[in-house]
Amino acid sequence: MLVRYSNNPIIKSSDLQALNESFKILGVFNPAAFLMNNKIYLLLRVAEQPKEVSGKLRIPIVKNGKQTRLTYFEVDKNDPDLMITDVRKYKWKEREYLSSLSHFRLAESEDGVHFKISNQAWMLPDGENENFGIEDARVTKIDEDYYVYFTAASDDGYVTSMVKTKDFTTYHRKGIIFPPLNKDVVIFPEKIRGKYFALHRPEVFPFAKPSIWMATSPDLTNWGAHHVLLRPNNSGWNNDKIGGGPPPIKTPQGWLVIYHGVSLSSSHKGEFYSLSAMLLDLDDPRKILANKTPILSPEKDYETSAFVKNVVFSNGAVYMKETDELMVYYGAGDESIGLAKCKLQDFLILLSSG
Repeated sequence: MLVRYSNNPIIKSSDLQALNESFKILGVFNPAAFLMNNKIYLLLRVAEQPKEVSGKLRIPIVKNGKQTRLTYFEVDKNDPDLMITDVRKYKWKEREYLSSLSHFRLAESEDGVHFKISNQAWMLPDGENENFGIEDARVTKIDEDYYVYFTAASDDGYVTSMVKTKDFTTYHRKGIIFPPLNKDVVIFPEKIRGKYFALHRPEVFPFAKPSIWMATSPDLTNWGAHHVLLRPNNSGWNNDKIGGGPPPIKTPQGWLVIYHGVSLSSSHKGEFYSLSAMLLDLDDPRKILANKTPILSPEKDYETSAFVKNVVFSNGAVYMKETDELMVYYGAGDESIGLAKCKLQDFLILLSSG
């Protein structure tokens, strides 16, 4: 249903420079996407990792104060209290740390394919809830304001925080909108029956598998009326967990929601991330009208053999009304950014056909 751009990846790690000379770019991936001033913008997640030194492992952490800095502390690689659990995590003295720190950068484009990328951070992690970095932003425009909400990681786990901006020149922090442990939040772009709606993904282990929940709010800050919208169906593509993707797109047929599913199998030797889509009722998004699984799965080398194998993950998509093109931007293997697109009307016909 989605066709990859022929020259993917459209953005690679080698296209960026690290903010700190002691760090290197580990990956650029999972971008938010939005339209502003007749241009397509991406808010990139950029992961930086401390450069290696002989005999020492450098564990990254954010130092807050008068000036936020990406920094690290060193641990002897032979330290018996050190464990490298996977490429994304370290465990030292019974505490877990991430192997990289993420921040956000802006990229802009006239055609949605060729992007001018800022060498400066648009937003750095700041505050006690972000000392392990900020990740996977989504952007929803409501009236004249853009709401940027993202996963914030720290010693206290992960939460979803939000900032508000009119022009991406300055922003105002709104604080935590979903407490630990909750991520993959997706906010609808308008009120429905007098309320704001959002999808979210709370941690439910060990009693259930992570699912897509729905909540409502009067003010985009205080969320309630929580309930499960969709659970993993134990199929070959989402037998482990599911979660939200880009903000919903309003169509005459319903709210188009792209989401991700994760499977575990011996054939893939770990997690396997795919994309799917569903259609929700315009007046009552608690009703699922159609569901198609999957619409994009890891196939290309940059998706299957990257930093994290077998990952396509999207939290940014835009609809170009003039050309009827749905443009889905996705993280490939936690390392680069791909583009997949299609005609929206064709997509909706296939989605509705089951």
